Amino acid sequence: MDIVIWGTGHEALELAALCDLEKVTITAFVDGASSSGSTKLIGCEVISPEALAERSFDALLIAEKKWQDIKAKAVAELGIAEEKIHAYYHERFALLRRFGRPGLLPDEVSDEIIAALDSKPWYHAVEVFPGVSTPGPAEPRPFLLDQLPLTAYANKRVLDIGAWTGPYTFEVERRGGIVTSYDIQDPEASGYNLLRSLKHSKAQYVHDSVYNLAGHYQKEFDVILFFGVFYHLFNPMLALTNIHAALADDGVLLYEGAVLEFAYNMDPVWAKRKDRMGPYLEIPMAYFTSGDCYGHWSNWYVPNVLCLREWLISAGFEVGDMYLLPGASRAYGMARKRPGSVTEHTR
Repeated sequence: MDIVIWGTGHEALELAALCDLEKVTITAFVDGASSSGSTKLIGCEVISPEALAERSFDALLIAEKKWQDIKAKAVAELGIAEEKIHAYYHERFALLRRFGRPGLLPDEVSDEIIAALDSKPWYHAVEVFPGVSTPGPAEPRPFLLDQLPLTAYANKRVLDIGAWTGPYTFEVERRGGIVTSYDIQDPEASGYNLLRSLKHSKAQYVHDSVYNLAGHYQKEFDVILFFGVFYHLFNPMLALTNIHAALADDGVLLYEGAVLEFAYNMDPVWAKRKDRMGPYLEIPMAYFTSGDCYGHWSNWYVPNVLCLREWLISAGFEVGDMYLLPGASRAYGMARKRPGSVTEHTR
């Protein structure tokens, strides 16, 4: 069977590497920016979309995130039969069962499970089978967990706030932790329950807001993960004080999220102020907007590093080093619970 892969990036190369070359022949890659077929990729010709209309092939596999637009163009402008077109992001597991290497997907995985995997609106790219991950846009960052030694999770009670599809939950469990996932997302709709079943995970899931955390847990966890959440909250201080209460004495918080540093790379409002960012970073302050912030309506408070540090200290934590992701407007670090509780002035 002759196939063409639309795309020349990481996903296209990943798809090509997973194909069974005894079963299929990759005859070309399509580069939307190409105007000629003079280049090659892993030994295959790279062609323009217009040249695709003159090709004979059995299937066109789109390995681009904007696959809907590409499919519409291929049908309407290039005259390609719709039944020949398949999207790696939309039907990944079915495609790998059809075109993938032997053993890539275990034989015992039923067609029903394959269909269920392809039906979920994946947010994280979570490895399901060796070398095969869900097509989520958010890549997990294992180095966030590596702030603690590998053995530090063994038999420790760990809470993963903002778990969503569960990449950190399952990784901490692999490292020996006793994990509870906590999120406002429906674990059935997000795909979490499906992954938990496939991974034979023993993790529990609490479907609730971090604002209600104190009603569930008091001094119960040795480690709490708080990745990608605080800037989505109207009241980040309430969340941090609840986390402080849920940690055992001397417990550890690992955190990560959006900050103002390098905001000009992430947000058009701050891109206009790139040359005037200095004063905004010299005192503890947070940017707030009810509109589109950093490309999404659900982002509210975005602190600078100094402000994030003050939030953590005010919530009752000893704060160690804080790090910036290279070139990104995000910070991460580790904080340890101080004894006692923190209260605001009431009179």
